[in-house]
Amino acid sequence: MSSVQLADSTKNRTPSTNRQSRVPSEFRPLVRGVIWVLVLTAIVPTKAEPDLWGNLRFGLDLLASWSFATVDPYSFTQDIPWVNHSWLPQILLAAAFSAAGSVGVVVLKVIVVAIGLWLVAGAFEGSRALVPEAAVIAVLIPGIALFTTARAQLWTFLGLVVLCRLILARDPRRMVWVPLLFVVWVNSHVGWVTGLAILVWWTIGCVVRGPQRQRLYAVGILSAAVLATLVNPYGWRMWRFVWGVAHLSRDISEWQPLWAAPILQLVAFLACLTVVIVLVVVGRARVPFERLASIAGLAYAALRAVKFNSLFVAVSALFLAPAIVERFPRRPADDRPLAAGIRLINGVILALLLTVATINAWPNIRCLDSGDWRPDPIAARALLDAQPAGRIVVAFDWGEYVIWHFGPQLRVSYDPRYDLVYSSHTIAEQDAVDGARPEGLAFLQRARPEYVWFRQSSQHLKSWLQSNGYRLDIDTSESFIGVRQDLPQLQDPGPQTFGCFPSP
Repeated sequence: MSSVQLADSTKNRTPSTNRQSRVPSEFRPLVRGVIWVLVLTAIVPTKAEPDLWGNLRFGLDLLASWSFATVDPYSFTQDIPWVNHSWLPQILLAAAFSAAGSVGVVVLKVIVVAIGLWLVAGAFEGSRALVPEAAVIAVLIPGIALFTTARAQLWTFLGLVVLCRLILARDPRRMVWVPLLFVVWVNSHVGWVTGLAILVWWTIGCVVRGPQRQRLYAVGILSAAVLATLVNPYGWRMWRFVWGVAHLSRDISEWQPLWAAPILQLVAFLACLTVVIVLVVVGRARVPFERLASIAGLAYAALRAVKFNSLFVAVSALFLAPAIVERFPRRPADDRPLAAGIRLINGVILALLLTVATINAWPNIRCLDSGDWRPDPIAARALLDAQPAGRIVVAFDWGEYVIWHFGPQLRVSYDPRYDLVYSSHTIAEQDAVDGARPEGLAFLQRARPEYVWFRQSSQHLKSWLQSNGYRLDIDTSESFIGVRQDLPQLQDPGPQTFGCFPSP
C-alpha cells in the first residue's frame, strides 16, 4: 500500500473511531438524568413514623402560641425540663401540612434531601462523567431509612453537607457563612454538635498548617459559631441539654450498634471504609488530617449507633471528593456540545420518565403509610369515639399518636421523645410497665391512671389489670385497653382499618 493510500485509509477510519467514542458521551446527560429521576423516586416515599405525629402537633402549637414552655402539657410523667431542640423544622412541617396536608410534608422533606444530595454531587465538579452521580448513590443507600422520613435529623444531614462544602470551598471567605449556618442548625436538631466537632478539627488544621492570619481567621470563625449556638429560645440551657443527651447509647432500634443493623447498612459502612483506606493508604491521596479525623470520628459513632452511618458516608464522600476528582478528572469528550436533536430526545425521555415516576409516587404522597408500628385501629377508634380525658399509660411508640389525637386532655406516660422529657429512672419505670415487672406495677398502683393501652404481648400486665380494679373494655388480637372501673365503658367499634396519616 502506498503512503497516499495509507493516509487516505487513516483519514477514512478517523471519523468512524470518533463516532464510536462520541456515542456514549452524547447520551451521558440522559444517563445522569435517569439516575436523578431514580434518586427522586427513592426519596419521595415517606413513612408516618411515631415521631411525625408529635412533631407535627408541637409545630402547630408553636404556630398558634409562639411560646417555648419547658413544662410539657402532654405527659404526666415528665420529670426533666423539655428543651424542644427541633422547633424550627416542626414549624416548617406544620406550615407545610397546614398548606397542603401530607403532600406538603412530602414536598418539604424532598426539598431538604434533594438539596443535600445536589450539594454532594456538586463537590465532584470537574470529575469524570457519572462520578458525581455515583457519589450520590453511595450516600443514598445508607441514608434511605432516614430519607424516607420527615424527621428533624434530615436537617443535620443538610447542615453537615453545607458545612463540608464551605470547608471545601476554594475561597476561604465563604466560611463567614458558618455562624449563620449554626444559628439555623442549633434550632433544628441536636446534631449541630457533630458539625461543631468537625469545625473544631478544621480550626486545628488551620492553626497547625496555616500562616498567622489564617489561624486568627479560623479561630474567629469557630468562636463566632460557638456564640451562634446561643441564639435559640433556651440560650445557654441548650448547652446543658446537649451535655445530658450527647451519648451514643439508647434502647431504641436506630441507636443500636452497626453490627445489629440491617445488612445493607453494614455493607455500606464497609464499602465506604474500604474506599477511604484504598485512597488514603494505598493511593496516598492528599487528605488533610483534620478531615480524616472527622471521618474517623463519624465511623466510630456509626459503629456505636447505626443512625450515624448515613452521616459517616456523606462526610466521607465530601471530604474525599478533591482526591477523587484528582484521580478521575473530566475528559475533553465530556464537554462536547450535544446536537439539538440529541438534546430534544433526551429531554422527551426524561420528561416521560419523570411523569411516570410522579404518577406512581402520587398514591404514597397523598397517603403516608404508618408501617408496622401503627396502633391497633379498633382500639384507636374506640378512644376517638369516647374522646377521653385524664391519663393513659401507653406503649412507647404509640405515645405521640395519642398526643396528636387526644392531647393535652389525655396525657401520656411515655412517648418517643424519650430522654428529652423523661429521666433514666422514668424510662426504666415505664419499660417495666410493659414487662409487668415489680417497679412498673408499683408505678401503676401508685398512679392509678384512667387508661392503660398496650399490645397483646404484655399478657402479664393484662392479667394484673384485671385483678387490680380495671376492666378490659377493648381486647382485640392486637391490643387491649384497661379502663379504671369507676369510668364509663369504652364501646367496641367493630372491625376497623388504619387509614392514611393523620387519620386513625
